[in-house]
Amino acid sequence: MTTMLTTPPPIVPPAGTIPARPTNRSPSDPTPAAARPHTPEDELPEGLRILAMEVAHAYRVEVTPVAASLLAILAGALGPKASCLVAGRRMPVGFNCLTVTPADAPIQQGWLQLLTSPLHAYQSRREDYRLRVGDTRLNQLRRDVRQDVEMLRASGRDPAELTRMTDHQRDLDFGALPRFIETGFSCERWRWSLFHCADGGVMVVESRQGMLTALEDAIPSDRLRLARWLREGWEGTSLLIDRTKSATGCITLVRSLPISDLTHPVMGGFLGTDDPLPILLTAQERSGRQLPASDPGVDLTDLQDRLAGLLSGAVRLRWRDTWTLAPLLSEAFEDLEQFRLRLGHRVLQSAGPPLNRRWLDWLPDLAVRIANVVAIFRQELATIQTPRVTRDDLGAAIRWMEAGLIEPHCRLLGRVVSPASVERVRSRLQLTDTEQRIYHRIQERAGLTPRELSRSLHRIDAETRDHALTELFRRGLVESNRDGRLYGVRRDDETPPLAMSSFADTPLVHDTHHPPIDPIPPDLCPSGLTGLTRRED
Repeated sequence: MTTMLTTPPPIVPPAGTIPARPTNRSPSDPTPAAARPHTPEDELPEGLRILAMEVAHAYRVEVTPVAASLLAILAGALGPKASCLVAGRRMPVGFNCLTVTPADAPIQQGWLQLLTSPLHAYQSRREDYRLRVGDTRLNQLRRDVRQDVEMLRASGRDPAELTRMTDHQRDLDFGALPRFIETGFSCERWRWSLFHCADGGVMVVESRQGMLTALEDAIPSDRLRLARWLREGWEGTSLLIDRTKSATGCITLVRSLPISDLTHPVMGGFLGTDDPLPILLTAQERSGRQLPASDPGVDLTDLQDRLAGLLSGAVRLRWRDTWTLAPLLSEAFEDLEQFRLRLGHRVLQSAGPPLNRRWLDWLPDLAVRIANVVAIFRQELATIQTPRVTRDDLGAAIRWMEAGLIEPHCRLLGRVVSPASVERVRSRLQLTDTEQRIYHRIQERAGLTPRELSRSLHRIDAETRDHALTELFRRGLVESNRDGRLYGVRRDDETPPLAMSSFADTPLVHDTHHPPIDPIPPDLCPSGLTGLTRRED
């Protein structure tokens, strides 16, 4: 039998829920819970709430965007294996959160860097281990340990006696593919990370290059591919990496975006399509600080230690692989249906720009995912076997979303695309009805061949199609790749791109015009950020 590698002891607190910090030590929570006014964040577990409040106080920002990003990071750290079972449907726990900051706020948010720094450090340690041991030696160790485990199982050993061996086997498997956090915002970087992650769960976080700059550098087909991967990751389906390869996993987006970039044509075409991206937009009203405050009430070391302990528990659950589904109890379905009805009324009664109901249809799924994270961290992480999402967990998530998340999300989404902007673009294009139909269909179903385009449209023959495509190519509204597949593109920067059907913004609840288109133990440390070099496409 092979000798297992010796590893240094963990440098973080034991895995488990974070103990609540004493009230008299919290600068942002100076009074007992019973004496202070109720806030939306009180619906979250106490450890998560206090940690979010102290991070927000240290960087002088609001608590809600910090708490939402913290939950998204925890969901990304748990990975794609942690999911919820809702009426027979498997729902991954991961979700996307984009924090919209003031125009004068730095693109690199200090508090977002703090929240992800333990994961950066952990990934850096695993990659260093892989480089130190070498791929050849690591693969040999994996084969030897796998043979030892199979031999011991065949001998009839008690499974409890094999726990250490099987844990070591998983450590080596994840050590061979340590990538799970990415900073580059490009197809090439996402594809590379997915193929170098053991379970396909990749989290895309802050980088020096802003999200808008990365989208401007990408060709239209790559922007459509990034959007498709976000949708496929949300649904928990296999990610179609290219024409011949697919990967099981999910992409979790946790980044910030200046509000001045929100109405840019490229960003509007990425976020404001007829098939909406499931990205939660949270508002950071104050500019905040790039570095934490230096006043005596801020204990940054304590914050880092408790955050590292929390993420350490999430990563240990991800590696442990002893449970995959948390069933949503039937008693919670009534609350979920009432939440759906209230979202429909919100669309009709919106005081701002009218929103398409399809832009909000995914929010009930988000409530289940948040409730799943809350349910996991209400329990002792080291002893969880099959967590259950109770009615209290779902109710707390829904109340928190309605109190602090939905209103800013709708307000920010209304800035991306409005009915007036759609009509303005359509009038400036001065396209015929046939050209408009073909242009909309190419935008909605990017990658169609001319023959597939004809089949998807009623009463448009090949000659009419070719005349319309010639005009769209002449105006630069459509382009094709080497295989002859068609993609929509806008080249002027004065108005948002028409990346939706002309009926996409109707406030009607019933949208009948366009139906939906079919190693080392996980020890985290609070320092050691690792940078990535962007690879050009």
